[in-house]
Amino acid sequence: MNPVFKQRFKLALLLALFFFFIMMTTSFIITSLVFILVHCDILHPGRPNFWANMLATLISCTLLGTLLTTLFGQRFLRSSQELAMGIKELARGNFAVRIHLSGHKILEELSFQFNQMAKELGSIEILRNDFINNFSHEFKTPISSISGFAHLLKKDHLTPEERHEYIDIIISESDRLAALSTNILNLSKIENQATLFHTQLSRIDEQLRQTILLLEPKWSKKQLLIIPELEDISLSCDAELLMQVWINLLDNAIKFSPPNQSITVKVSTLKRSKWVHVCITDHGKGMTERTKKHLFDKFYQEDASHTYEGNGLGLALVKRIVELHQGYIQVVSAPNQGSAFTVCLPMK
Repeated sequence: MNPVFKQRFKLALLLALFFFFIMMTTSFIITSLVFILVHCDILHPGRPNFWANMLATLISCTLLGTLLTTLFGQRFLRSSQELAMGIKELARGNFAVRIHLSGHKILEELSFQFNQMAKELGSIEILRNDFINNFSHEFKTPISSISGFAHLLKKDHLTPEERHEYIDIIISESDRLAALSTNILNLSKIENQATLFHTQLSRIDEQLRQTILLLEPKWSKKQLLIIPELEDISLSCDAELLMQVWINLLDNAIKFSPPNQSITVKVSTLKRSKWVHVCITDHGKGMTERTKKHLFDKFYQEDASHTYEGNGLGLALVKRIVELHQGYIQVVSAPNQGSAFTVCLPMK
């Protein structure tokens, strides 16, 4: 049974039982009162003022039923009022609001779900603020550097070495700003994209070989050993987008690997499985649990000092591209034990 339908059915049944209880209680009291009045010969068709007494009895019973409904309905009314106030606070942006409904399992479940929703909305608000702060920082830092060193270049007493050093810094910061702008545009584009438009049959193993060759200057500089374990696998995909995934993942593995280590690039399919697994494993610094939790958040960087190049957008881009291919990405990592990123793509 659908969980939502099940909850609605339980709530409807609870309300029906509540009103049934009120009706039965009221009916019992009315019957008992009429029986006593008849037994005492107060109510009798042959007695004077019979209809006046009947009217007084009916009014009394109506008031009694209303009183019982009010008394027993207070718990539901209080719960509804508390829920309404909680929703009102959420609408005002107060994500710290919590409600505590009790008295029945359904109310307790409603309370739990509301509090979970408020907690998630609060987390989204924190991420939004962090995104704005990080976005501002990532743009402001290179612009400030470019401006500062451009002003230094105006001085006449600089040596040729200093002048070249400042020019190199300006070029480096300009490249960083351009890369940041490109990544933001790419991420914005694919986030608004609901499906893949340029798919074709492509060799995944060949894509990975091209990626390894493309990044050869970086891994050769650190004297890293790249170990390819590539099965011949073809997949219907957007080859250009998937290349961005492999470049980002392998570039990160190279970046965080110490010199003279190895990186394994493996593509395979499990027997009787309809999934392609691409795993890139390094033996670098690894990650903490906190880093893994926020790894795919935009602009998130564990290294706040920016010792390593990057702007925290690469993995957000990777995740979105993989999701567009109806796949998923897994990460296994621990401090000082390296990292293994596994991209799982469905074979169609």
